[in-house]
Amino acid sequence: MKTLTCGKCQQSFPLNDVAFIDDEPFCFDCIDIILEKNKDITAELITTEADPTICVKCGFDNAQNPLPTISKMPACSQCIEFFNNYPFPTWVKAAAFALACIVIFAFVFNFRYFQGYNSMRASFDNILQDDLQMASENMRKAADLVPESEFIVAHANYCEGVLFLQNNQSAEALEAFRKCLDYMPPEVDVKNLIFNAEIGVAFDNKDYDTFLS
Repeated sequence: MKTLTCGKCQQSFPLNDVAFIDDEPFCFDCIDIILEKNKDITAELITTEADPTICVKCGFDNAQNPLPTISKMPACSQCIEFFNNYPFPTWVKAAAFALACIVIFAFVFNFRYFQGYNSMRASFDNILQDDLQMASENMRKAADLVPESEFIVAHANYCEGVLFLQNNQSAEALEAFRKCLDYMPPEVDVKNLIFNAEIGVAFDNKDYDTFLS
């Protein structure tokens, strides 16, 4: 693991836990303080750098030795094998590719992408843990941070729609699914989710003819 000294608090932090302003490293807590006090410094002026010795997925520490990369990010051999061989559904593979793109932006361009990457990665972890509530919240955070990404915004709407549907909020689910319909892959079958939401809306409105049709 590579470490750097924060230019403000003078404490040592892992490379993955610092960001740079004019090439000077600062810890994330100090970055927040700097942004709050100096309005001339925007998130777009803050950059980050991936530690080449730390696996981007599992966090394996390879001491001072750089790891091999996948999608230009460092990964240990076990995680590379996992990504290469695990039979993910097509839509999950597409999501993983988009996440990799966000990773590259996050570590090369600015702090906003870095935060969006963290939220999106957390959402995927939540999905694997069947925690749809947190998955939806984290994906929405990512969408708010990177609103220009149609992919992330669509997945935020999708997660919210599924959560609304599970909570019998059919009207809200219908609105969310319609927003993401044109951006989600066919195998996700958003059209069927819209149909289910429309049935729920008909029932809630006591429109039993539509409900039974």
